[in-house]
Amino acid sequence: SLRWMQTLGHMLTITSLTSRMQHFGELVEAFSAVQPSPEARGIYVEAASLLVSMFSFGGAREPARGFLGLMQQQAAAIFAEDPLALGWLKQAHTIYMLMLEADPLATCQLAQEGLRAAKLASARRMQALMGGFLGMAHALLGDHVESEALLRDNLVLAHRLGEPMTITHAKAWLAASLATRGTLPALTEAHGLAQDILGTK
Repeated sequence: SLRWMQTLGHMLTITSLTSRMQHFGELVEAFSAVQPSPEARGIYVEAASLLVSMFSFGGAREPARGFLGLMQQQAAAIFAEDPLALGWLKQAHTIYMLMLEADPLATCQLAQEGLRAAKLASARRMQALMGGFLGMAHALLGDHVESEALLRDNLVLAHRLGEPMTITHAKAWLAASLATRGTLPALTEAHGLAQDILGTK
């Protein structure tokens, strides 16, 4: 049911953030066997997206890939009509590619698709995330001008949202992109952003 899926999604987040790993593992196992009802597919995709992100950032390729596949299988019917669900799928896939694969061109395409979906869904926080991922994908492609332009625009969006964590992420992505350029002005700006993030400036 929709309520059960919402509760399970919240519990996955809570147990992971509080390091209750045994409970988290049990919930992950339960989630992997779920057959979401039609009205719960959107919530299912959001929860699965967060799992893919967690496993990707943790370097756990197989579970990340497995839940990405489950998202595509269990909710395929809604992606054409639900841009928010499509955004969650593209966000998860982009994070997986950034963290665990070495295909910046494919990552760039996924990030572009995710950004379009986020805009269609008017999901501004997701838009800021996808804009950051798109900028980083361009940096990996060596397209520093496009990367920095995207990430500067993304930082402006983050400030408009006014969420400290989103602003911090936007600064970190811009700093990382500038660092890949490697010139003295770029490194100086990256250092300034890093100091700002750490609160030492």
